[in-house]
Amino acid sequence: MTRQEISSLIRETLSNRRLSAEAEAADRRSRIYAEYPEVQELDTEIKLCRLSIARALLQDSKSLAVQKDDELNTLISHRDAYLDEQHIPGDYDQPRYYCRRCNDTGFITVDNQYHKCSCAIEIENQLYAEVTGIHPCNFTTFDDYDLSLFSDKIMPDSITELSPRDNIASILSKCRTFVDSDSATEPGNLLFMGATGTGKSYMAKTICSELLSAGTMCIYRTAPQLFDCLLNHRMHRDDTESVEAMTADKIYNAPVLCIDDLGTEVPSPAKYADMISILDSRAEYNGRYPRRTIVVTNLRPGDLKNTYDERITSRLLGNNFTLCYFEGDDIRRR
Repeated sequence: MTRQEISSLIRETLSNRRLSAEAEAADRRSRIYAEYPEVQELDTEIKLCRLSIARALLQDSKSLAVQKDDELNTLISHRDAYLDEQHIPGDYDQPRYYCRRCNDTGFITVDNQYHKCSCAIEIENQLYAEVTGIHPCNFTTFDDYDLSLFSDKIMPDSITELSPRDNIASILSKCRTFVDSDSATEPGNLLFMGATGTGKSYMAKTICSELLSAGTMCIYRTAPQLFDCLLNHRMHRDDTESVEAMTADKIYNAPVLCIDDLGTEVPSPAKYADMISILDSRAEYNGRYPRRTIVVTNLRPGDLKNTYDERITSRLLGNNFTLCYFEGDDIRRR
């Protein structure tokens, strides 16, 4: 989903809220008029009186306008007294908007300048969270990284032959290049592997946050969420307007897709077929609209081969993905 599409959905949501509030106000008015005909008569007289005032002002008849204005005040006082006597709220005929600050327009005026209302920001954030998988309030940046959390000692069983700190610095550099490049190379796709708590998911979310902040659409889903989304979409193909339907489309077509926790899903042939379909579809690069993929897993290469058949592992461990192996102790426990 593009920013334009999200903006369109925000406008649609606000419009629906306004229309709903105004329809409810019209319904309340009709019910009050049916039960209290006197209210309708008074409202009609008030409208006619206001029209007379406007006509008098246009004709430059100030004395008539003053006379009609006195009549209007009398009618309004009579109406207010009758409403109070019948225990009818004075604003019964006014729309009760979801947001009283902006009346569901999405904008407020501060110092004669228009500003986006907090309700519109809330809708925008919710839409981003539903479609992208990351709430804007949870965005992180590369500058948030604290390399001191990682040990500067090479682990005895190190695969990278680097200290965790030097290794994460190297990975961070590759990820910055990934964000700064809009091509399908340098690197085209990323495969994050390593033990739990070594920073894989955080790094993946940071990449998505940086790209989303820059205006590039990303989809972030854990493997179980991704496969469930595709399954539900297949079961409700007729519903093409739902967020789930749009997400299913973006899984295949978004500029960047991040699949986290691969290997935690309940295995099934259908999911493996989906995975192959996703990888193959996104690998089709026409030179203009690259579709890059990030895959995150706790599995080691050997475990990956034992969990998935060769069609998947050959795609992930082949030349199309740059392997980033995360090492070190569980930084969550620090």
